[in-house]
Order: sequence, then C-alpha cells, then structure tokens
Amino acid sequence: IDYVGGEADIKTGIIRAIGTAEERFQEDHLRMLRAARFSSVLGFPIEEKTRDAIIALAPNLKKISVERIREEFVRLLTESSKPGDGLVLLHELNLLKQFLPEYKPMMGCEQPPEFHPEGDVWVHTVMMLNFLDRPSPELAMSVLLHDIGKPPTFEWGETKDGQKRIRFFGHAQVGARMADDILKRLKFSNAQRESIVHCVNNHMKFGDVHKMRNNTVRKMIGHPDFETELELHRVDCLGCHGILDNYHLLKERREEYANEPVLPPALVTGKEIMALGIPAGPEIGKWKNASYDQQLEHNDWNKEQLLAWLKEQLN
Repeated sequence: IDYVGGEADIKTGIIRAIGTAEERFQEDHLRMLRAARFSSVLGFPIEEKTRDAIIALAPNLKKISVERIREEFVRLLTESSKPGDGLVLLHELNLLKQFLPEYKPMMGCEQPPEFHPEGDVWVHTVMMLNFLDRPSPELAMSVLLHDIGKPPTFEWGETKDGQKRIRFFGHAQVGARMADDILKRLKFSNAQRESIVHCVNNHMKFGDVHKMRNNTVRKMIGHPDFETELELHRVDCLGCHGILDNYHLLKERREEYANEPVLPPALVTGKEIMALGIPAGPEIGKWKNASYDQQLEHNDWNKEQLLAWLKEQLN
C-alpha cells in the first residue's frame, strides 16, 4: 500500500519529502543530510520544493548531534559512485558549511597551473574524490582533508629566473593540524583520526620516493597506513598532472617484499650496543635506530656485519 506516491518517485528517480518538506525537516533536521546522501548514492535529483526547504533550513543541522552528522557524511563519501559530486551537492544545499566550514577557503584558492592545470584546491579535491571507488572512511577523509592546509599557507614566491610562482610552504603539516581539530570536532575514533592525520601529514613525501634511500622506502611501505597513503597518492596524481611513475615504483617495491617482512625484527639489541661501551640513555636509542636503518638499507647484512659497522662508527 503506497499512500504517498513513493513507488512512482522511485520509478521516476527523484528524492521528495512526504507532504510538506518544511514540516518533515523540522521533525528531524538530519533528514536534510539524509536526502543529500540518498541523492548522491542513488543518483536521484532532489525535487525542487524539497531542495528549497533544505537550503532554507540548513542552519538547523547544527542542532543535531555531531555523531549523527558524521555517520551520514561518511556514508555519503564511502557509498556514492561519485563522492566529489556528493560534496558539491552538500555545498549547493547550504549543508556542508554547517559542520565543515574549513572547506570554503579551498574554493578559489589558486594553484600553480604547471602542476595543477585542473584548477583551484576545491576543484582538485572534488576530482580526487570522484576517482575513488567505495573508499574506506580513512581514505575518503584523507582525500578530503589532504590539502585543507593550502589556503592558510598560500603565498607568492619567485623562481630562480625571477618568475612569480604560487607556493604552499608547510601546507601538509598545517593541514594535519587542521585535520586533527576537525576530526576531534566530528568525534572520529582515535584510531581513525591518527590514521587520517598521518596520511595528510605525509602525502607530499610520495613525490620524492625516487630519491629516497632503501631504508626510508621500506619504512614507508611497512607503515600500517601505507595502502591508504598509496591510494591517496594515486588519486592526487590523477587529479592534476596524471603522472603515476612514483605510484608504480612503490607498487613494485612492495611486491619485492611479498615473501618476507618489509620491516623485520631488529638484529642488534640495546644490550649489544651497551656492550660496545655506550652508556644507558638516549644514545642507545639513537644507535639502535641507526643500526636498524643500516639493516633495512643492506638487506643481506647479518648481525656480525651490523656490529662491525657500529664499532667503526663509534670509533
């Protein structure tokens, strides 16, 4: 039994509030965000009166618990076939700024055209989200927030030949701090927050992977968030210059360690370092880390060779 014409709306492919839209959204303000999620996930446009009511009543979303908002938002990003288009819809419906006002400066924030021919930071982020295929919450939020630090770090610099160029010094670190604040406000779990902040903080390092020493690459590949970071790097490239050389290089390096631990147990212990004459204290940790770096750098070295290298360094 269909009292409200729901079957017809499903066949037509449209999202419509039952009865008077304003009354439905006053009963539960979260329905506005849910309408956007349904529209994004199903690919159904929102009926005009329903859309107008959402735009007018959007500020009421702030009355809803942040946990409910977060769940609807994350579902939109992870269940939509085009999460970037869903993000644009939230902006158009006046909803996004109610719980994520930090996105607004991304609009119109220019980027160097030689590296970002696609446009400003907002356009770049939307494109990246649209390249995702049913991402995890950690990946979706990492993509969304990876360049959140660009607007506050925007400045004009000069190249060696005196040409003006846009720069974003330290935007990854600034963005990581901003992401941490946003994720705390939206009450993500500590594990999710730490993972996302790590990805935002380190996303620029992937551009230098071809220059990295072996031990640095192995630590990168061995990190628990590597798969998320790698996919973030892939869509970051696709959303601008489209060059995936470093992505394929890292995939090849990862495959090299398919049958052995990327980060094996340390061969040299703190006690063995103390036996070489280093007193207990911070120096033990320093030399233990240095020894482990050498172990990763020289995969064929055994403990005796590492201890010999240590003795040489200490002498």
